[in-house]
Amino acid sequence: MRTTVLAILAFTLLFTIFQFTNGHGQFINPKPRTFGRSDALTQKTSPCGSVAKTKATQNYKANQVVPITWNIQANHGGVMRISILDYAGGASTILANNIKSAAGDTVVNVTIPDRYCSNCTLQWMWIPANEAPYYGCVDINVAGKVVAAASVGKGNTNTNTGKTGAALRTSENSFIVLVGCLLALLALVFQ
Repeated sequence: MRTTVLAILAFTLLFTIFQFTNGHGQFINPKPRTFGRSDALTQKTSPCGSVAKTKATQNYKANQVVPITWNIQANHGGVMRISILDYAGGASTILANNIKSAAGDTVVNVTIPDRYCSNCTLQWMWIPANEAPYYGCVDINVAGKVVAAASVGKGNTNTNTGKTGAALRTSENSFIVLVGCLLALLALVFQ
């Protein structure tokens, strides 16, 4: 029975390692459309990966400061860009640009522009050196006033604020670890 428990623990550990290394980098917060999925199909298709636009899942106010978090597991260098894409209005606004890529978690605070946007998209884009970009998106609403098109495109000049600690685990990865630990515990109890 002890061999069974060790086999279950080894399988869980091995499977968890593969789960944690399946992506090079991903947008984490606010929770994107592709949360917990980090393969080339869901991340490398412009403008938001292969996951279709959904209804807004986040609501922001004009001039609200929002922390944006991403994690880079395999740093290929390059820079990040945070933008708001307004498909209905045909405009985009760069909120942060040329943020140097860094391994681990990065948090950058961006200020939501003072303009109304119903069901637009907050886009994270990693432009690594010598490689196609990675994308992550969250669909949002912005309560603000309508402004002239001439002001669209004026964004923030935020820079990388550094790391926030160890890599965040997605809910899928945490679930896999939890199931493995529960199986190991059950095997020990019923031996």
